[in-house]
Amino acid sequence: MKRFVSILLAVSMVLAYQPLPAAAAGAYETSVGQISGTALLNSQPAPNSAARLRSLLTGQLVGSTASNWQGAFNFQGLSAGSYLVELVGADGRVLGTSAPIMLSSTTMTVSNVAVSAMAPMSSVLGQDPQQPQQEEAGARNKTLLWVVLGAAAAAAIVIAIAVSDDDDDVSPST
Repeated sequence: MKRFVSILLAVSMVLAYQPLPAAAAGAYETSVGQISGTALLNSQPAPNSAARLRSLLTGQLVGSTASNWQGAFNFQGLSAGSYLVELVGADGRVLGTSAPIMLSSTTMTVSNVAVSAMAPMSSVLGQDPQQPQQEEAGARNKTLLWVVLGAAAAAAIVIAIAVSDDDDDVSPST
């Protein structure tokens, strides 16, 4: 009985760390939302400036983009939730943020979002909009490492229990 419980425990611990298949995850969440607006610096459109989209629920970055020559930006494929658009300087500092933006099942498109900042134009130009995505990928790799280590620790515990259980089953020979 101990062996059965330890194996059941090991299987449940390993399955708890497994991600949902993409098809199952998509069944619960649709990503059809869109947020667009204009990045403003010193009350003027900020061309080629870096804009990031942050989830207010998790605090995680959802996306990043560069504004066009008129300062316009657009984030697509978003799920329902609360978001904030950040205008980011070349040094990575957040120069300004939008008001909170809500996407719901009835309102999945929000436009005319203004993100204003007061800073010299040189602090915005030259920002690499891919840098936040690279930082986010590093965070995902760290999370994956902890998941693998947790699963390995669970497996080691179950093996130790199973080995000690095997020792209990040994009967003395006559």
